[in-house]
Amino acid sequence: ATALNLRAPNKTAKVSWDCLIVGGGPGGLGAAVYAATEGLSTILVDAVALGGQASTSSRIENYLGFPAGVSGSDLADRAIAQARRFGLRTAVPERAETLRSEDGRYVVELDSGDELAARTVVLATGAAYRQLPVEGIEGLNGSGVFYAATMVESRMCGSAGVAVIGGGNSAGQAAIFLSGTVEHVHLLLRGDDLRRGMSSYLCDQIDAIDN
Repeated sequence: ATALNLRAPNKTAKVSWDCLIVGGGPGGLGAAVYAATEGLSTILVDAVALGGQASTSSRIENYLGFPAGVSGSDLADRAIAQARRFGLRTAVPERAETLRSEDGRYVVELDSGDELAARTVVLATGAAYRQLPVEGIEGLNGSGVFYAATMVESRMCGSAGVAVIGGGNSAGQAAIFLSGTVEHVHLLLRGDDLRRGMSSYLCDQIDAIDN
C-alpha cells in the first residue's frame, strides 16, 4: 500500500479536513458523496477495501434505485466513482485506532501512527466477520472456508455440495447464488425460523429453489 501511494495523503494533524469518514461501505460512501457535493474537503479511510462487506455480495435486490438488482461489486464501484468525481480522497488500507478532540478539531490516529484532523468525523465502521470457533479453521481460510460468495469462491467450490452458515441476508444471497453452480446447498442457522433474520423476498426465493 505504501509503495503504491495508497496511504492517507497529508497525514498530519496540522492539515485539517472538513470531513473525515471512517469506513468505506455503502454508508461511508453515501456520506462521502453528500459531503463532497457540498464542497467539503473530504477524506475516507478503510481498514480493508472500499465497498465494505456489501461489495462481496453476488446480488443485492433491495437497494434503492436498482429495481432489477445489482451486484455488490458494481454498487461499490459506482459509489466510489461518484464520490471521487466530486473530489473525495481515500486512504486504504488505514485502520482508525483512536479519536480525540484537540483545538476545536477531531484528530484520528491511524494504526500507522499518523494522524488526520477534521472538523467533522463520520463513523461508518460496519461489522466484522465472526469466525467459526472451530479448531484449525484458520488454516482453511481461502481454501475451503470463505467469507464471501462471488464468482471467485464459486469456482473454488466446484460443483459439490457447500454449506452456508448464517441466517442473515448475506447468507441468503450466497445460498441463492451458489445454488446455480453446486449440486446442493446446506443453509445452517442457529434459530428455527429463517424469516426471523432474513428479508422475506430472499426467503421466498430460497423456498422456490429445489437444491
